[in-house]
Amino acid sequence: MNFNRAAGAVTASSRQGPTLALNPPRPYLTPMSSAVHDNPDRNRFELATPAGTAFASYRRDDFTVTIMHTEVPRALEGRGVGSQLVAGTLDLIRGEGRKVVPLCSFVRHFINTHPDYADLVR
Repeated sequence: MNFNRAAGAVTASSRQGPTLALNPPRPYLTPMSSAVHDNPDRNRFELATPAGTAFASYRRDDFTVTIMHTEVPRALEGRGVGSQLVAGTLDLIRGEGRKVVPLCSFVRHFINTHPDYADLVR
């Protein structure tokens, strides 16, 4: 078993077969996703980008965060910024020990395609 620092993955290889990624990198997690912060005055998580602020609006109660809507600057649509925003948002929510109610269809889709976040869904 080898650890590939450049790819960030642990791989198992054999002389006769292809390399299998046991811990594949998550390309949607970038330094930008760690820059997501909570803006409680506006009830949203925010990610500053060169084209403006991407955000996920929410409602909170004692145990859950209901994500209502996400928005990315038009110039950055389709470039992974929404995924970075959602990954950073979910990481912050996990750190608070809360669950998520994903009313936003983009957040629901992200969680469905990234099962490492499925445990957060209430």
